[in-house]
Amino acid sequence: MSARYQLPCSCGRQIVVEPRQAGEAMVCSCGASLQVPTLLEMRSLEPVPALAEPRPSDSGWGGRHRLLLLGGVFVSVAMVAGVWLSLNPPLSSVGTVSPETIQQTAQTLTPAQTWAIWKRMEQGLDRRVDREYAAAMVFFRIWQGVTVAVALIGVVLVVMGILSLRGSGGH
Repeated sequence: MSARYQLPCSCGRQIVVEPRQAGEAMVCSCGASLQVPTLLEMRSLEPVPALAEPRPSDSGWGGRHRLLLLGGVFVSVAMVAGVWLSLNPPLSSVGTVSPETIQQTAQTLTPAQTWAIWKRMEQGLDRRVDREYAAAMVFFRIWQGVTVAVALIGVVLVVMGILSLRGSGGH
């Protein structure tokens, strides 16, 4: 970084100037017009202290931007996984009957048999399942939980990124 100097104004304020501004006219916040000295004369001015030099601008990607991006990726992955899981639930192969078979069977039943089946259905469906389906459901539930956890992590990261943007003035 080039050297910087303090150009004094009659009001007591100091205007920071750089060598590339040599010979230019500057206006102080009080309204006074000041002439920046030549390069040779500028060296006689008081240099800007090292602590007063501004930090490099935070216009590049910082930690808060990374949090927002990572949170967005997590939420996006969770959304895709959630859609895929909802479109592909495990199906039991036991008890799968075509509508045509049900229609044919219903037509052959007597009224007493139909009444007996109706009474059994009032008690609820048979919840027995085959082992393959039960294992598939456990696997399915685990992946649902993982998807929800990934989505929550993503939301937390996005919120942390937004809060850090607010805390730093929105840069």
